[in-house]
Amino acid sequence: MGTFLNDTIIDFYLKQRQYREFSPADRDRTHIFTTFWFSRLTSKPSPIEARKEPLLRRHDKVKRWTRKVNIFEKDFVVVPINENYHWYLCIICYPGMEGAQTLEGESCRLPRSQRERRKKKDAIKAIRASMRDRGAKDDSE
Repeated sequence: MGTFLNDTIIDFYLKQRQYREFSPADRDRTHIFTTFWFSRLTSKPSPIEARKEPLLRRHDKVKRWTRKVNIFEKDFVVVPINENYHWYLCIICYPGMEGAQTLEGESCRLPRSQRERRKKKDAIKAIRASMRDRGAKDDSE
C-alpha cells in the first residue's frame, strides 16, 4: 500500500533546503509559502466573501500571510501546491518586475500572446462597464 507525502513533510523539506543549503544572500532573496497558502487562496468563498470582487476576495484571504514580508522585493517566491493528490512547486521569478525584460535587463515588448490576451481582457472590462452603466441608468428611471 502506497503512502502519501503530507503537507507537514513538504513544509519541513522546503524550509530545511532554504536554511541548510541556500547561501544567506539566496535565503534573503527567496520567500517560501507554506503548503496551506495556495489552498487558502483558492478555497471556495463564503456567501459574505462572494459579494466582493474576486481579486479583493483572494487578497483578503491571504493578506495576513505576507504582512511581515514584501514578496515584491524578493527575487523568488515558492508556492507548493497540492491538487488531486499530486504536489507541484510553482516558482515565481522577480514578482516585483514590471513589464517584460531581456536577460540583460533591457525592456522588450510583451509576447504577442500576452498582448492579445490583454486586448481581450480590456474589451471584456469595457463591455462589463457599459453593462453596469446601463443597469444604473435603468434603476434610476
